[in-house]
Amino acid sequence: MMLAMIEFPERLRTLRESRGWSRRETSLRAGLSASMCGQIERGDIACPGTDTVAAFARAFDIDAGWFFTDAPPPESESQPAA
Repeated sequence: MMLAMIEFPERLRTLRESRGWSRRETSLRAGLSASMCGQIERGDIACPGTDTVAAFARAFDIDAGWFFTDAPPPESESQPAA
């Protein structure tokens, strides 16, 4: 099921917390400011651009499409399956 962009902040927070990452660590890995990460998680930035979504996907090593599904938080794609 595809989710609306309004779900992006919650999806990002869920994934970040599932990895045990702080906002600062997430921002460093994504190459974004910690302030921007916070604004996105709070929903202050209503619709992050495709470059921003792609930066988060690279940071988490996942397909960017995950942010728009109702799938559970994925493991890193580079990690072997358990």
